[in-house]
Amino acid sequence: MVFSGSDGTPLSHYPVDVWNVDEKIGHFQTDEQGRIHIQAPATIDIRYKDKDGKNHQKWLFYEYPPILDIMESIYTLSYLKKYPAALPGQVPWEMFQMKEMKEVLETIQWQIVPE
Repeated sequence: MVFSGSDGTPLSHYPVDVWNVDEKIGHFQTDEQGRIHIQAPATIDIRYKDKDGKNHQKWLFYEYPPILDIMESIYTLSYLKKYPAALPGQVPWEMFQMKEMKEVLETIQWQIVPE
Protein backbone atom coordinates (compact mmCIF):
# COMPACT_ATOMS: atom_id res chain seq x y z
CA MET A 1 0.00 0.00 0.00
CA VAL A 2 1.16 3.48 -0.76
CA PHE A 3 -0.10 6.60 0.99
CA SER A 4 0.35 9.88 -0.82
CA GLY A 5 -0.96 13.40 -0.83
CA SER A 6 -3.34 14.64 -3.51
CA ASP A 7 -0.31 15.90 -5.44
CA GLY A 8 1.24 12.40 -5.46
CA THR A 9 3.88 13.20 -2.83
CA PRO A 10 4.52 10.13 -0.63
CA LEU A 11 3.35 10.48 2.97
CA SER A 12 6.37 9.23 4.88
CA HIS A 13 6.04 8.13 8.51
CA TYR A 14 2.26 8.27 8.20
CA PRO A 15 0.46 6.29 10.95
CA VAL A 16 -1.84 3.49 9.75
CA ASP A 17 -3.79 0.85 11.66
CA VAL A 18 -4.62 -2.45 9.97
CA TRP A 19 -7.62 -4.44 11.18
CA ASN A 20 -9.11 -7.79 10.27
CA VAL A 21 -12.83 -7.57 11.02
CA ASP A 22 -12.82 -6.66 14.74
CA GLU A 23 -9.21 -7.58 15.50
CA LYS A 24 -6.39 -5.07 15.22
CA ILE A 25 -3.50 -6.64 13.33
CA GLY A 26 -1.12 -3.80 14.05
CA HIS A 27 -0.10 -0.18 13.97
CA PHE A 28 2.30 0.79 11.21
CA GLN A 29 4.08 3.85 9.90
CA THR A 30 4.77 4.27 6.22
CA ASP A 31 8.37 4.29 5.02
CA GLU A 32 10.06 7.18 3.19
CA GLN A 33 8.13 6.29 -0.01
CA GLY A 34 4.78 6.26 1.82
CA ARG A 35 4.54 2.44 1.75
CA ILE A 36 3.66 -0.23 4.25
CA HIS A 37 4.45 -3.89 3.68
CA ILE A 38 2.36 -6.52 5.46
CA GLN A 39 1.00 -10.01 4.97
CA ALA A 40 -2.66 -10.12 5.90
CA PRO A 41 -5.96 -11.71 4.89
CA ALA A 42 -8.14 -10.17 2.17
CA THR A 43 -10.67 -9.12 4.79
CA ILE A 44 -8.54 -6.31 6.21
CA ASP A 45 -9.46 -2.70 6.52
CA ILE A 46 -7.10 0.24 6.82
CA ARG A 47 -7.76 2.96 9.39
CA TYR A 48 -6.07 6.34 9.45
CA LYS A 49 -6.66 10.01 10.24
CA ASP A 50 -6.60 12.84 7.73
CA LYS A 51 -4.72 16.10 8.31
CA ASP A 52 -7.69 17.45 10.32
CA GLY A 53 -7.71 14.42 12.62
CA LYS A 54 -10.88 12.89 11.13
CA ASN A 55 -10.95 9.08 11.17
CA HIS A 56 -11.15 7.20 7.87
CA GLN A 57 -11.50 3.55 7.02
CA LYS A 58 -11.02 1.67 3.73
CA TRP A 59 -11.85 -1.99 3.18
CA LEU A 60 -9.56 -3.92 0.86
CA PHE A 61 -12.22 -6.27 -0.48
CA TYR A 62 -14.79 -3.51 -1.06
CA GLU A 63 -12.58 -0.67 -2.28
CA TYR A 64 -9.44 -2.02 -3.97
CA PRO A 65 -10.12 -1.50 -7.70
CA PRO A 66 -8.58 -4.76 -9.04
CA ILE A 67 -10.81 -6.79 -6.70
CA LEU A 68 -13.84 -4.75 -7.70
CA ASP A 69 -13.06 -5.41 -11.36
CA ILE A 70 -13.10 -9.16 -10.74
CA MET A 71 -16.28 -9.06 -8.65
CA GLU A 72 -18.20 -6.74 -10.98
CA SER A 73 -19.79 -9.52 -13.04
CA ILE A 74 -21.18 -11.01 -9.84
CA TYR A 75 -22.68 -7.94 -8.21
CA THR A 76 -24.04 -6.53 -11.48
CA LEU A 77 -25.52 -9.94 -12.40
CA SER A 78 -24.00 -9.58 -15.89
CA TYR A 79 -23.24 -13.32 -15.86
CA LEU A 80 -26.97 -13.88 -16.42
CA LYS A 81 -26.46 -12.96 -20.07
CA LYS A 82 -24.25 -16.04 -20.42
CA TYR A 83 -26.29 -18.15 -17.97
CA PRO A 84 -29.93 -17.04 -18.32
CA ALA A 85 -31.26 -20.18 -16.61
CA ALA A 86 -29.40 -19.42 -13.35
CA LEU A 87 -31.76 -19.23 -10.39
CA PRO A 88 -31.49 -16.62 -7.61
CA GLY A 89 -28.38 -17.34 -5.58
CA GLN A 90 -26.76 -19.44 -8.30
CA VAL A 91 -23.47 -17.98 -9.43
CA PRO A 92 -21.33 -20.02 -11.82
CA TRP A 93 -18.03 -20.91 -10.18
CA GLU A 94 -15.99 -19.41 -13.02
CA MET A 95 -17.39 -15.95 -12.26
CA PHE A 96 -15.33 -15.85 -9.06
CA GLN A 97 -12.15 -15.94 -11.20
CA MET A 98 -10.16 -17.64 -8.47
CA LYS A 99 -6.85 -17.65 -10.38
CA GLU A 100 -7.12 -13.94 -11.17
CA MET A 101 -8.20 -13.16 -7.60
CA LYS A 102 -5.19 -15.03 -6.21
CA GLU A 103 -2.86 -13.05 -8.48
CA VAL A 104 -4.42 -9.74 -7.43
CA LEU A 105 -4.18 -10.59 -3.73
CA GLU A 106 -0.57 -11.79 -3.86
CA THR A 107 0.77 -8.25 -4.31
CA ILE A 108 -1.47 -5.34 -3.42
CA GLN A 109 -0.57 -2.09 -5.16
CA TRP A 110 -3.16 0.11 -3.48
CA GLN A 111 -2.69 3.87 -3.77
CA ILE A 112 -4.45 5.60 -0.88
CA VAL A 113 -4.84 9.38 -0.74
CA PRO A 114 -6.19 10.44 2.66
CA GLU A 115 -9.14 12.78 2.15
